[in-house]
Amino acid sequence: MIKTELPSVDIPSYVYCLIPYIHAKLKAEGSASAISLFSNLDLAGLPAYVRGASLDSARVDFHIKSIFGFDSFTDIMKLELHEHQYDSFESGLASINRSFAEGKPVILSGSTYHLPYFSDYHNQWFIDNFGYTINTTMYIVGNHWFSVYGIDESGVRIYDPIPSKFAGTIPMEDFRHAWGGNSLITVLANKKDIEKCKPYGQLDVRVGHIFSQSELNDLFRRTAYTIASLYLKGDSFKLGEERCWFGLAALSAFISDLEQLEGDKRHVQRIEGILGSTKVNRFQIGELLHDMRQLDLIPQAILDAYLPLHKKWETAYNAFVINMARNKDDMIDRTIVLMKEALDMEKHLFTMLYRYLDGTPLLPRTAGE
Repeated sequence: MIKTELPSVDIPSYVYCLIPYIHAKLKAEGSASAISLFSNLDLAGLPAYVRGASLDSARVDFHIKSIFGFDSFTDIMKLELHEHQYDSFESGLASINRSFAEGKPVILSGSTYHLPYFSDYHNQWFIDNFGYTINTTMYIVGNHWFSVYGIDESGVRIYDPIPSKFAGTIPMEDFRHAWGGNSLITVLANKKDIEKCKPYGQLDVRVGHIFSQSELNDLFRRTAYTIASLYLKGDSFKLGEERCWFGLAALSAFISDLEQLEGDKRHVQRIEGILGSTKVNRFQIGELLHDMRQLDLIPQAILDAYLPLHKKWETAYNAFVINMARNKDDMIDRTIVLMKEALDMEKHLFTMLYRYLDGTPLLPRTAGE
């Protein structure tokens, strides 16, 4: 067992589950690091709305922003991620025990169905809805990442902050099944893309550069300026049979789609999912702005412009959920009003941010700029 205090679990639940472990690795290597920056280096704070011919396919998509050609956060941060798997639990256990003996925690992949601190733990809902989560309209299959800091007679010491905020010990038998991943759960054998869930997986993170705080501050500025620029530009692209909108065009397109429904409530479940994802999207840029203010990289006025927007999106989502439960006839019309108010607030925020950072370089592109 590695004798060290586990990192903080006070991390927003919407952050990609791998990011806290990369953050911990960078800090352990002596590099400056910030969780809010990593998501936004991949443009998580840029609104993106995707739809085919009808609202049945509408969604907020966090995975299509590579269309802009910016380097990924792992490339920008000079990180090498190497994923591999072991042939058996026993061979994997022998290997990770050697890492513990060297004082090194490991990052493993597995199934939340066998992690006792998850609501998924032996929960039939997980099996019946495999590939989906609450408020998610996209089918996404994969194992969950968690970090292990050692094994002894008391059990397996786990650090897993997202979304369960867990840092503690679980029984060895639960760990054995969890590390086996989703593909070893018999009733999931015929699920689409189940082969993506490799058993006994491990991720090695190699740090290629130790960032100074000054270098990280530069990335904060470039990230915020890039997102503000793209937001105000409001691009729209055709992707196969679908169209995607970004920035201010994303919310404008969604509002337009809702107006055309004329109160038709057949799509309320999908609307709820889109509102939930949109709220998360705005919270991502909020985390970045909070950290930038703490580092004195932006004035308080910009953060003050964000705070009521944060509240507006919480209100829009929560009100819709309540009105949906009450089957209110005007729930969509009320949502349209709130979103139009949010759109005006967003334009004001991103205009302030753009003007303050004007002249800052955009994030790097592989092809160069």
